[in-house]
Amino acid sequence: MDNENKKLRSVVFVAIRHLAKVLLRGGMNAKEFGEIAKLAFVEASADELARPERAAPTTEVARQTGLTRADVKRLRDKLAAEKIRAGSFTPSDEGECLHRWHTDLAYLDESGNPRPLEIGPGAGTLLQLIADSCEADPARILTHLEDGHITRDAAGTYLPVRRDYKMPQSEAGLTGLIDSSVSAIAKTISNNIDCADGRGWIQRVVYSDQLGDTTVPVLRQAVRSRATSFCEEIDDLFAAHSVEREDADDPAFKAGIGVFYFEDE
Repeated sequence: MDNENKKLRSVVFVAIRHLAKVLLRGGMNAKEFGEIAKLAFVEASADELARPERAAPTTEVARQTGLTRADVKRLRDKLAAEKIRAGSFTPSDEGECLHRWHTDLAYLDESGNPRPLEIGPGAGTLLQLIADSCEADPARILTHLEDGHITRDAAGTYLPVRRDYKMPQSEAGLTGLIDSSVSAIAKTISNNIDCADGRGWIQRVVYSDQLGDTTVPVLRQAVRSRATSFCEEIDDLFAAHSVEREDADDPAFKAGIGVFYFEDE
């Protein structure tokens, strides 16, 4: 095994070890993960080896993935039968409500800030905001938002206390976290590997190994504050360039950014 391959194995191990901790909390075991990994390798290989005039031969996929031809055939049949495909990032219903409350003119005051909303029903109320944002049960969404995301004043009107939705530590919450972070950064890396001509997507890491222990808590808060402001600025930028589509079958172009902070062990 050459040094570069050994380094790759080590990096992948560290990444998967942290992911395994998340998956175990979500109820997924190693056997289930192994099957999903095989499915992903087979589909990735089949996509890479496919030609305009033909699908990737089973023998070539088996050779590239290290799986048997029988396994490749079984996994390809499973992919076709279960229609397992990588989907687009899906924001939470609660997050969509908070996003609309901060960007939709119908729910902003003259200064461009979220305006207080009565519970409703009716136009310009909180229940209407929820209905405009998603098709989920309004009572469920309201309960989730009331858990630290919106506040109610003495007059009975509501205001958001934060712009983003913090997902609960549940199986559904873990799915959303993986979808909005792990899947997104993996998609960016995959795209940039194939873009050697400078057209890759932005991918930057700022890192220091010279921080003092006493400064870390202060830096954590400073980074959180600045990153939050940056994300809100980009959210406003996206909202300003969003186009309402009358035809639901007309696909919208989808893009996003992800910002995260980490500490080495």
